[in-house]
Amino acid sequence: MLEELPATRVAWLAGLVDGEGCLYARHSTKTQNSIEVRLELQTVSLTMIDAVAEILDALNVSYTREAPRMQPKSTRPAIRLRVTPKASLHKLLTALLPYLVNKRPEAVRLLAFLDAAVAVKHYRLQPADHLVAHDLKALKRLA
Repeated sequence: MLEELPATRVAWLAGLVDGEGCLYARHSTKTQNSIEVRLELQTVSLTMIDAVAEILDALNVSYTREAPRMQPKSTRPAIRLRVTPKASLHKLLTALLPYLVNKRPEAVRLLAFLDAAVAVKHYRLQPADHLVAHDLKALKRLA
């Protein structure tokens, strides 16, 4: 749990997310009545991904980890880690928020949506929710 995890580890992860992470939102391809959200980290360092996975496990955050893949113009395979369940992303962003710098505005915007989305079992999108993906894109341009 968060109480057992040193703040320096959470701050380290926040710095990694600030520099290498991507916060993402889009309307579901299946239906326009839901929004898919995720945080992605990609690196060629297996040691770094293992450290991130250890922190996520300690925070009880669900994630997926892809097998290493060669990327264009890369000499080493990259490993991608994704946090997609809304409740897990909410928990992670809440823990990282005090330490985020560059991605702080994106995290605040995404948390505004997630606060409501995780509070109930079946969340019905509100009119402002349809702007989440647009807002994140706009904030990325400002960073």
